Amino acid sequence: MPVLAAEVSAAGGFVQCRDATLVLDGRPLRIVSVNKYDLFAQFVMQDARPLPPDSRQKAVEALDELAAHGFTLIRVNGSPYWPGWWRRAWFDADPVEQARKQEVFLSRFDDMVDACRRRGIRLVVSLCWYVGNLADLGHHDLHEGITNPGSAARRCVEQYIRRIVQRYRDDPTIALWEIGNEWNLTADLQAPEGVLRHVPESLAPTPVVRDRRNNYTSDELAECVRQIALLIKSIDGNHLVTTGHSAPRPAAMHLLRAARAGRDKDWTPDSEAELEEYLRLSHPDPVDVISIHFYDEAMSALGKPPCDVSNVAVYQRLAERIGKPLFIGEIGLCETVGRDYASPEAVNLVRRQCAALRSAGVPIALYWTFRDESGRIDPTAGEYQLRFDRTGEVLRLLYESD
Repeated sequence: MPVLAAEVSAAGGFVQCRDATLVLDGRPLRIVSVNKYDLFAQFVMQDARPLPPDSRQKAVEALDELAAHGFTLIRVNGSPYWPGWWRRAWFDADPVEQARKQEVFLSRFDDMVDACRRRGIRLVVSLCWYVGNLADLGHHDLHEGITNPGSAARRCVEQYIRRIVQRYRDDPTIALWEIGNEWNLTADLQAPEGVLRHVPESLAPTPVVRDRRNNYTSDELAECVRQIALLIKSIDGNHLVTTGHSAPRPAAMHLLRAARAGRDKDWTPDSEAELEEYLRLSHPDPVDVISIHFYDEAMSALGKPPCDVSNVAVYQRLAERIGKPLFIGEIGLCETVGRDYASPEAVNLVRRQCAALRSAGVPIALYWTFRDESGRIDPTAGEYQLRFDRTGEVLRLLYESD
């Protein structure tokens, strides 16, 4: 019998993998829930980035709302986003000051995890959200950070991963460790200007590289992911690891083959067999769980029309073939529906998605995003905002889908 959402808070074990599904206390896990992207910023990053003064209070209110409605798992960004914010919050040229910063940082991280634990909410923690940190933290190119474990930026990121994973390795409040966010979407693009954009120096202190040296292939990314997963596993034998990848681009294998051969980008759509090949390649052992994000391209892949939900079953079937559970770290709306979850079209799409998730037996699917109050966007606007005061009908569909 699947674990119901209301039961997860009472279960004390770690999420485990068995027969290509996720299990908790020996029973298959089926959860439809939400991302709370800004939770980490609200608890941890007050000194490093602009945030509303009542951020932590708003975070606690959001957790209370989720717990009251039976939500028991959320996905969060678990690292500073921009390199400049890493410098302000975690690193310092003065070792004494760096130690002080990290003590404050970790104490606040503890507060976040404890607030979730006390409300029976588990966390999927993304350990290095923005792939550009593998370049800019070391003032070198991204290809170097992806391919060279000894590069300066890679060492910075892995030092952080080591500290966080070691601190929470025995805590079942962590549901999964996620390596990054959508790192696969900047692979194989062979962009003449590279895949990293220019930003103010306060966000990425100079010198930085902004040219074609920031390109990398999915083969190189797979090896990077494998090495980071090995690092996590060497510290923590309790938690499963996933990549944080989005669904492969509809032409992912064709793009990779073109990059391997030094040819121009090939946007020929992949077949289902090629999609499976890419998922296998991009989730090497010891990665435990296949990650996708289910938006426009994932819905319309394999020749499907826009906003088609039937590919949920395809991804689940491919994950079962590969022998690893499927984790939909983000799921949401599509372009023809728009970005407002309160619209009738959005409600209908989410209803169809939830039915497809149940039918396919997807273990975890998390909608983007609940109450983003980090100051990035108007928190009351209909811009991918899930809020009980605006989108209660959609949220009800989610918590009734478990």
